[in-house]
Amino acid sequence: MQIKKISIKIALATLCCVIAFSTVEAKNRKKSAATTESSAKTNVLESKIGIEIPKDSTNRKLVSLYNEAVDWLKTPYRRGGMSSKGMDCSGLTGTIYKNVFGITLQRSSNAISKMDVKDITKSELRPGDLVFFSTSRGGKRVNHVGVFLGNRHFIHASCSNGVIISSLDEAYYQRTWVKGGRVDGATEKILLAESVPTT
Repeated sequence: MQIKKISIKIALATLCCVIAFSTVEAKNRKKSAATTESSAKTNVLESKIGIEIPKDSTNRKLVSLYNEAVDWLKTPYRRGGMSSKGMDCSGLTGTIYKNVFGITLQRSSNAISKMDVKDITKSELRPGDLVFFSTSRGGKRVNHVGVFLGNRHFIHASCSNGVIISSLDEAYYQRTWVKGGRVDGATEKILLAESVPTT
């Protein structure tokens, strides 16, 4: 009788070990599949925006910023627009900021540059900061804004091409550059990893 009880206990212990091992294996398989899926999504995102995303993917705000940017790419330009039917530059910037950071910006690029940001230089830019331009002939007044994504690229609503990603190194944007701007409480949420390309 004693041997039978011991045998039952051993059998139960063995069964518990098998169940525990199977559960761990199932979790590992699920985690591996999620990692593979996440890696595939990251690769698609990187190819769309042309910017490397940190491989640790712990930076949810950064990935959220890039996902939001991709969602608006190729939206047509519409003065005063703030929807998928059409966007202008400040409408796009304000929408990205509202959706990613929960921050409401002024409605015009000039007002944003004066009221919503702390001025920064090109070398200080990090993903989520704003970039300002004066595209009118001979003018110094800010009339265009975009959101910096890193690797010297920014997303903006171009009058001729709609929502696109451009480089700060393009001659046009070098010539029309006014300043960079940082919104309090926004880019601080993006904890930069060393692998994130900035300027």
